[in-house]
Amino acid sequence: MTARLTEAGLLLSPIGDVVQLKACDFCDGEKGESIPLAEELNRRLGGLKVPKELKIGFNGCAMACYGAVTEEIGIVYRRGTYDLFLGGKKIGRNAHPAQRVAEGISPGEMLETVEQVVREYAEQGHPNERFNKFFKRVKEVAGFAYSDERKPVIEELACGD
Repeated sequence: MTARLTEAGLLLSPIGDVVQLKACDFCDGEKGESIPLAEELNRRLGGLKVPKELKIGFNGCAMACYGAVTEEIGIVYRRGTYDLFLGGKKIGRNAHPAQRVAEGISPGEMLETVEQVVREYAEQGHPNERFNKFFKRVKEVAGFAYSDERKPVIEELACGD
């Protein structure tokens, strides 16, 4: 099944253990400069078979109000370039934002980079392994190193509790 834009403006994609692109509404088209990149990413990767369902979040501006930074792969458009986030986990008791691995990436470089990240996951991921666990296990994807610096540092209280 090929993804397509419906009359209601929704992008329909296959479900299951495939790549799904989730994009914001681009402020009803007012911030639509990055729509062509989102469409091209969906053409290249949408529906590609992967070890476990993989959601790529795409925000059309730096406000990132659609939450791309919490997806397994997040892309945020900012001043003509893109920031890339990897390894988020949106739900569960261990939920955490993705790690920002690059900023200021050109549109062409972003397409190639995300495609490489997804292909490495498709080829090296274990069956039913989510991308965030894969990234943590392999420690490097497409040249981006995993970092566990997101864990909060909880200071000890003076009273010892």
